[in-house]
Amino acid sequence: MPGTKENFAEETFTFKRSAWKVILRWFIFVVLLLLNVSLVGSTIAQHVVGRSQDLAVDVATYVLVFFFDLIIGLPLLFEVDSIWILPDKLVIRTLLWQTKLPWNEIVSIRQPMWLKFLILRSKHVIYLLHKTDLQPFDMLVEKIADKVGQEKFLG
Repeated sequence: MPGTKENFAEETFTFKRSAWKVILRWFIFVVLLLLNVSLVGSTIAQHVVGRSQDLAVDVATYVLVFFFDLIIGLPLLFEVDSIWILPDKLVIRTLLWQTKLPWNEIVSIRQPMWLKFLILRSKHVIYLLHKTDLQPFDMLVEKIADKVGQEKFLG
């Protein structure tokens, strides 16, 4: 009978990352945030005091921190911590936000062989689903592919 608790439970699937991995990612996020804030703060403090470093050293330091932000920070923000597959939508929780994504808003899904991520692209955001964190991953891919259709799944 539609609408009963049994049918709802059968059609709902949950995939979550381990709690210690979420805590580790929060720690890394806070360290990156503090690195950015302290870099700007130390540059301001040096200019207030009247000491200034060589411009090349300042630029190199900012480039290095920007590199860390790109390589570590972006995947931290867009990696999925937990995902719920519901009959009418996909509920995705990342480190900083949670979104309810209707199935028709998913543009494409890619699963590159050389990456440990499944790349789920919606109309506005790209989400990274880590293959080893969201287990059983094969079941997750199968359920998403069934809901969005094989034409959007670019294996």
